[in-house]
Amino acid sequence: QVGAADLPAALARIKAETRAAAKERQALREDLANYHASRLLVEDPPHQDLRIVRRVFSDRDADYVKLLASRLISAAPHTVALLASTQQQPQQSDPLATVVVACSQEQGRNAGELLRTALAPSGGRGGGSATLAQGLVSPEKLAATLDALEALLRAKAVPAT
Repeated sequence: QVGAADLPAALARIKAETRAAAKERQALREDLANYHASRLLVEDPPHQDLRIVRRVFSDRDADYVKLLASRLISAAPHTVALLASTQQQPQQSDPLATVVVACSQEQGRNAGELLRTALAPSGGRGGGSATLAQGLVSPEKLAATLDALEALLRAKAVPAT
């Protein structure tokens, strides 16, 4: 037990420990994303100067999927990451999958445009920059959205803007 006089010091200590634990958790998450990206790059070699890494994660949140996508495109040239998380976000009322598209800069693609084009038929929404974009789609339409993204990439139908 903590006495009333010791309460401010105990709260300060708990806050400091919580901040330190959060920093350590983030560092471990980043390390995991680096190792995960390395493994995925080995599993998915490039074909005709294009490497498409496509995965759906049920056990990872949207923030981790974005971090992983970013690590993938920074670790290898000519790489496009098509990643999704089906893990329910606390703030979502309806179950939605998060789709993340990341394009390495030399690929000459615009991730935001690719994603908007692929989400339009399914009524999904999203956007982002030329290198990283994020959107939401119903889980039933996730596979079709990823298929559409992959088809756009392979057809080279959406140039960078």
